[in-house]
Amino acid sequence: MTNPYDPNNPYQQYPPQQGAPQQGPYQPNPYSQAPAPQPQPPYPGYGMYPQPPPNNGLAIASMVVSLVSLLVCQLGIVLGPIGLILGHVALRKLKEQPAQRGRGMALAGVIIGWIVLAIWVGVILFVVLAATGTLGPELQSEFE
Repeated sequence: MTNPYDPNNPYQQYPPQQGAPQQGPYQPNPYSQAPAPQPQPPYPGYGMYPQPPPNNGLAIASMVVSLVSLLVCQLGIVLGPIGLILGHVALRKLKEQPAQRGRGMALAGVIIGWIVLAIWVGVILFVVLAATGTLGPELQSEFE
């Protein structure tokens, strides 16, 4: 047990100093801290983002089929016109339903489809003319 009158006692109670103000039961403490600020309420929500209009499926199909026809040479003669037709149908549907997106994809399908079709017409025309001898006898001899 410790001696309460020991000068080295860390728990010793000291009498209040004469200069410190005494607090009454209803007087605010002049040395107290200001109350902590209240957190601000969160910002009001803006709601959900509006959903973008859907893409036209025919426009997507037109672009994909036309790109495949450009990359796969043997299927180009079949897939090029299919992509071209799908693109034209998609453009017509997009005029009827302006709430859908995909005009750029449909145009890409149409343009690539025409390019592939033109390439194949050129290749077929070259082969026919070379086989008949119209382009010269030296090309015709390779087809005999």
